[in-house]
Amino acid sequence: MSWKDKKKFNAVIVPILILVPIIIIGFLIYDYTEENIRNSLIEEQIKIQEIIGKGLGNNISSDLKLVKLEMSLLSETEEFEQGLTNPNAIQKIKETYEKINSITPITDVILLNNEFQIIGNARDDIFKIAGYELGENSVIRKTISDKKSGITAGVVGNDSILRITVLHSINDETSNEFKGIVATVLEPRQLFAKHGNVYDVDSSFIVALDKDEMYISNPIHDLIGKKYSEYFAQTYFGRNQVQNEHYENVFSGEINSAILLDNRLGEIISTGLPIYVDGELEYFVFVITPTDIILSKTQESLLVEEIKNNLLLIAFALLFIVFFIKRSKKLEKEKLAVIGQLSSNIAHDMRNPLGAIRSSSRRIEKQNTQQNEIISQEIARINRSIKRMSHQVEGVLNYVRTTPIIANSASILNMIKYSLESMEIPQNVKVVLPENDVEIECDPEKLEITFVNLLLNAVQAIGNDEGKIQICIKEKKNTVVVEFENSGPAISEIDLPKIFEPLFTSKLKGTGLGLSSCKNIIEQHGGSISVNPNPVVFKITLPKKQNYESQ
Repeated sequence: MSWKDKKKFNAVIVPILILVPIIIIGFLIYDYTEENIRNSLIEEQIKIQEIIGKGLGNNISSDLKLVKLEMSLLSETEEFEQGLTNPNAIQKIKETYEKINSITPITDVILLNNEFQIIGNARDDIFKIAGYELGENSVIRKTISDKKSGITAGVVGNDSILRITVLHSINDETSNEFKGIVATVLEPRQLFAKHGNVYDVDSSFIVALDKDEMYISNPIHDLIGKKYSEYFAQTYFGRNQVQNEHYENVFSGEINSAILLDNRLGEIISTGLPIYVDGELEYFVFVITPTDIILSKTQESLLVEEIKNNLLLIAFALLFIVFFIKRSKKLEKEKLAVIGQLSSNIAHDMRNPLGAIRSSSRRIEKQNTQQNEIISQEIARINRSIKRMSHQVEGVLNYVRTTPIIANSASILNMIKYSLESMEIPQNVKVVLPENDVEIECDPEKLEITFVNLLLNAVQAIGNDEGKIQICIKEKKNTVVVEFENSGPAISEIDLPKIFEPLFTSKLKGTGLGLSSCKNIIEQHGGSISVNPNPVVFKITLPKKQNYESQ
């Protein structure tokens, strides 16, 4: 080989010898990075699904507890003492239907006599079922024979359709003789899908089983009414050992996540947990996400980078950007899921005592036959506080899906006074009210929530020391300024920039949503809120008139 031929050979071979290892390294790095991103995204999705699952469980449990309470109150109503067939009894179940349906979607409320014959139902304009007698296979007959009340899943009537029923027996007050039954009927898929929507979970990715391990909600209709452990379901899933172990862990009472192969969806992430109502196990819910949904955009980006391996440095940079964006989005979604979890915990903790207070208030009101004025006033005050607290619970639950304001003319001073009446101010704290007053267009209930939050923060800041809360109203041409000044310690420079951020709190106890909710409400009104750190003064600026076009 001549010198010129060797030179040409080296000019071709040397670049190839350099380029080939670079391409191989590029592919290896690509495969390694793809696997790391995949594992990272799946781990994050599992954490998010477990948070979502807990939120779903608490929300569903809270709703079913509320329905149980309403059925208990309905069974004791005086309209039933006059006879189950009288028009007042039928009207009462219709009123109860409207009340429950405004909180959670239900199908009907039905009234039965002691022979399990349907006397009437709330939706008689749609379902003409009066006069029907429930058959021996009806889940209502089976449940009421064992106990006074219950939550069931099974066939209610003669149409062979599986439904959830929350029921309570009606007994004679004197003899305790069984007179009949009141029952709320719910569609399982509608119940579980409603709570899934809060967390942006498609209802086709929520599966539910009752405490007997029978499917009551599933996008695969053929599985409805079948037990997971029996032949049909086991054959359908191909006796999947990994899935069986996953389900057994959930059936044993723990939250559990697993990566499975599904007949329809391919590889999925499944997170299951038990749901308890008043301490009793009632359901198992599984939240499912196909891994393709999580990884699709990442795989598309990585495919582009694989084609461009000759531009290795650019590929690495783009890969990092894709990874960073994906991770940021997941962290943001996880943060919103945490807010949903906190919200459901608040609802879970507050709705039960609120229901007990509401029940006690009704009993006291019923016993107040002499129309004692002081008792009547206190009952009215209790009912007003219950209404405000219930509104607050719903406001927290709707934190990430803000509802529009309902504007009315209202007195700022009266709203402040109502806020003070709904809370307990300790003796060591003196509240100085403004001497003037201004009427503005606003949503009074929402502003009262804001005022309660600011007053509660002030009381907690003052603690056990002697202190004062000074409230001022300053009227300007088109706006009004309301200031809440407290004598508590100054806000630190570190905490000041984060004080209105969701989930931030400097207290040992607290959700970190109070001041963030205040900011949302004030901004909905077209106003602003700010804070001076020393002395601590929260300043609210609101327009006197609302701009309806902007809403």
